[in-house]
Amino acid sequence: MIKTITKDKLLPLTSVCENVGCDVFELGRMVSRVVDHLDLKLPDFDIVGLFKRVFREWVSCNEGVGKGVSVRMVKHGIFLV
Repeated sequence: MIKTITKDKLLPLTSVCENVGCDVFELGRMVSRVVDHLDLKLPDFDIVGLFKRVFREWVSCNEGVGKGVSVRMVKHGIFLV
């Protein structure tokens, strides 16, 4: 994950790759090398927050999913994560 300019907002590497047109594997390797070289301490990863964000984006693209169904899907997803 890469921090965006907006405080406490995370941007997945896949989104960065889509916007700049590069391979996600290569960008991940480059980020990993920079983090190791600079001995950076990255913040904890909030997987539940990321799941909720990705799910909201998915629901916005699939308008046929009802609110009750999406709420249950989020609860089940969080349980599985």
